[in-house]
Amino acid sequence: IISIFAILSPSCIIHDFLWKRTAPLTYYQFYLEAVTAILSQRKKNVKSGITMLIIHHSRFFLRSILNLVRIGTSKQNEDGEMKVKWLGVACFLITGSNGLKIIMDPYEIDPRGNIKHAPINESADIVTVSHEHGDHNHTAAVRGRPEIIRGVGSHSVKGIEFLGVASYHDNVSGAQRGPNTIFCFTIDGVRVCHCADLGHTLDEAALKAIGRVDVLIFPTGGPPQTLDLSEAVALWDKMKPGVVIPMHFLSPKLLFPKYGMEDLLKLRPDAIITGKSEVEFTAGKVPSGQIMILEPAL
Repeated sequence: IISIFAILSPSCIIHDFLWKRTAPLTYYQFYLEAVTAILSQRKKNVKSGITMLIIHHSRFFLRSILNLVRIGTSKQNEDGEMKVKWLGVACFLITGSNGLKIIMDPYEIDPRGNIKHAPINESADIVTVSHEHGDHNHTAAVRGRPEIIRGVGSHSVKGIEFLGVASYHDNVSGAQRGPNTIFCFTIDGVRVCHCADLGHTLDEAALKAIGRVDVLIFPTGGPPQTLDLSEAVALWDKMKPGVVIPMHFLSPKLLFPKYGMEDLLKLRPDAIITGKSEVEFTAGKVPSGQIMILEPAL
């Protein structure tokens, strides 16, 4: 009995350490069944119980080791190609070169008909939520068992360091629409900043906290949900990102914003209409000063 615990328990310990989840009760039930069988001397049940323990814990242990390798790879790989895919509204799927998936601000279909995007049908390892509105916090739509990140400050999850920067959903310090968290992180050496429903320009303290940005994902739909389009363009000039990807703007699939793609093109005729929903970036090779307009995937 002692040998069984000594040999097979480390898999549970490693798994809990890496993913902060408790091992399924089934495994502990196997332990109990094996011990009971041994005490009652039912040899058939002893053999069955131990065999099941070995099979299931071997799979469990292997999965933990593979996840450990995956985490290590996500820390070390800084010259791979990462992908940015716009799903719709303010929801983006960021995929690392090692397969790690991050979904930002998953949306819920609006029963009033203002959001006509298809439902989200993606899995992820990590989900970020900028604020608690239904078009930004519908984590139940994401498949798998992702780690959920909310709030300001530093968050270290699966080898990625996230920084949540405090901001507001309006220009009156959140009095009308509440707080909004800007999430910044680096994946494969590319610095990403998702501004969610930012409703005001940023002061020097916030700009310093955000720092260098390679890919800036920014709302361009205008008030009352987000800051005015002219203010947005002025803020980009201060932030000097490599690439700006607009989001949360008026379209046949999103009916409530004030401004659409045509309004942005009037202010910045140099913007590139990519005609696709996903773009790829490599560290050190991100374009400088480009605005890339994507097509929503859903």
